[in-house]
Amino acid sequence: IILHTMFTYSRAGIHLASIQDTRREKAKGTYPIKYRITFLRKQRYYTSGIDLMEQEWENVTDPKKTREATKSARSKIQTGFLGIRKHIDYLIDRDTFTFENLNLRLKKGITTNFKTAIKSKIKTLELNDQLGSAESYTSTLKKVSEYQSKELSFADITPTWLKSFEKFLLKDGKAYTTIGIYLRNIRHIMNQGKELGIISDAQYPFKDYKIPKGEGRKLALSLDQINKVMTYPLTTDKETECRDLWYFSFLCNGANISDILRLKFSNIENGEVCFYRQKTKDSSRTKKMIVAVLLPEMQSIIDKWGSSSKRSDNYVFPYFYKGITPVEEKKNIKNVTRIINRKIKAIGIGLGFGNISTYTARHSFATILYFSGSPIGFISESIGHSDQKTTTAYLDSFKKEERLKYSKMLTFNNQSRT
Repeated sequence: IILHTMFTYSRAGIHLASIQDTRREKAKGTYPIKYRITFLRKQRYYTSGIDLMEQEWENVTDPKKTREATKSARSKIQTGFLGIRKHIDYLIDRDTFTFENLNLRLKKGITTNFKTAIKSKIKTLELNDQLGSAESYTSTLKKVSEYQSKELSFADITPTWLKSFEKFLLKDGKAYTTIGIYLRNIRHIMNQGKELGIISDAQYPFKDYKIPKGEGRKLALSLDQINKVMTYPLTTDKETECRDLWYFSFLCNGANISDILRLKFSNIENGEVCFYRQKTKDSSRTKKMIVAVLLPEMQSIIDKWGSSSKRSDNYVFPYFYKGITPVEEKKNIKNVTRIINRKIKAIGIGLGFGNISTYTARHSFATILYFSGSPIGFISESIGHSDQKTTTAYLDSFKKEERLKYSKMLTFNNQSRT
């Protein structure tokens, strides 16, 4: 039960009120006075640092009560209320209101501390069950702290600092792909700092510093090579199951293992598998459904390794269960992906293809479509990219492979061997 409110304010769908929170009694029969903010049906509570007994709170909310202690408590509560209101107005005026941005504004004196801002981002991601992103920011914070153990302000993040941090990561053995992830996370925090007025536009470092792009090795297999993977002799059921799930990923438009494990029988309709890509479900404004034809080979894998009960609300593969928590989901996905990668890597090495993985299934799906003459638009829609520019960039390495292959045919040595 929460007693009377006192000061209230509403603007742009955001509601602020000072309240006494009586859900948990504190020492000497007092209860904390808090500021409650409601936005998009979600509520957050911010402490005022003031605790009052119920009768004291009733006195504070009654303007006729003029005792000095009552007037003093009322003034302190009002000062805190007006301070929060100021930050809400600031964010509304810039169309940047979120609870996360408000938290940063309210802690502005602290969150000029860059590491604290990253911690706040991690906490927000965890509250939203975005555990993969939270893990990414946690890794970023760890590396930033290893590079510079002392406190960092937003103003410390300069182009020179970023270049030096990049060199530190290279020396630490990190690939440019990983370095790019860390630096994009840092850029996101700096963007927030600029939005919130913690740094000026002139202090924003990413105008002069460009994040390096790591191409990585996009190993894609041909249909003939995939057939060799699927006919490679195996000795255990676990090896076979892992290979089949890898093949299912390839056939299912290169779906990520996280998407495959989340599939329910309700996702299978009229001979097609329909789902939203988990990686972009929360970040993309436009939600694109991926639709893959349920090929006989896919159905055979489901029949062999899928759940025995085909009820629409059951998971297709028995790695998740009703009531599973986001933390347990993340753990299961990591374990299954790790095992599949270990088994499929052994097959790739055995066949002389190199280190293939679950990522190879996705790249193989895209590149086989590309080399078969499929339109970029169809490939983009099939793998769930938000636009064709993303797909074009995704396929750049394949185009380079094709150019190299045909360029070699021009050399005398190559011609003499054919």
